[in-house]
Amino acid sequence: MSWRYPKRLIGVLLLAWPVFASFAHAQDPAAQALEGVWVVTVGEQPRDRFLIVRGARTDKSEVRVDRAVFGLIEGKAKPVGDWRAEIIGDRIELSFLTPVGSRVRATISPSDTSVLGEMVTKAGNRYDVRMTKLDEDELAARRAAAADAKRTHAKRSAVTMDSKITLVYVGADNCPPCRAFIGYYGKEGKRLPELAPELAEVRFVNVSLMFFTSPVHSEDLPEDLAWLLQPAANGKVPMRKRGTPYFIGVVDKRVVARGHGTEALKTLVVPEIRRAVEERRAAN
Repeated sequence: MSWRYPKRLIGVLLLAWPVFASFAHAQDPAAQALEGVWVVTVGEQPRDRFLIVRGARTDKSEVRVDRAVFGLIEGKAKPVGDWRAEIIGDRIELSFLTPVGSRVRATISPSDTSVLGEMVTKAGNRYDVRMTKLDEDELAARRAAAADAKRTHAKRSAVTMDSKITLVYVGADNCPPCRAFIGYYGKEGKRLPELAPELAEVRFVNVSLMFFTSPVHSEDLPEDLAWLLQPAANGKVPMRKRGTPYFIGVVDKRVVARGHGTEALKTLVVPEIRRAVEERRAAN
């Protein structure tokens, strides 16, 4: 019996394997739900953490990964321990140990980009956590800002005496950090100058949603900011909300900084707004 035909068939299959593998990954929503970068907010703590997941794949009723690392936003990434990601119906029950031994748990669905969970420290202290999936570039910007303040200089743009400077805040009723933010700074942002005096010279736009997973619609924004929801020249929508609280610094029709969480407001958005206000003063 000749084996020539089977050998040819095997050769075709080997050549096609990368295509099959790519297709298989595209059909693995559980793996795609975890794959990528996440910012992790712990209670009201000012220092955010991050989680990076690489090589996620479904194996029976679990999602296994090639690499998962965790760390403080300004620090180094270290491998997590005791990774567990069990698929139960249409959700994933995620659990892992941070490098310092705290247990993080969260329930994630394939469509989720922001979820609530809990962290239990080695001492038994419990904290609410929020995990928000970010674009790779946003996490890179957050980490770079924390490590190197000079990063912001590269994003400077011309400001005139007539420039309109706006801080856009997107919050939600079911978002504990949002309630804390509005509870302190106010719905009109009257206490924002405590973060930086320059914020007293900035328009504050409060976009209040019912749920942190809700999308922002054009009617939620002032008419002159509707462009934030329209694709730019690069094909991306300027308002890339993945959860709440979410902040955007706008000068005229340019986004100068954006980010999720109050730490992003302080380290990314406020420094750019302060610089824009100073440049506007200098232009007068």
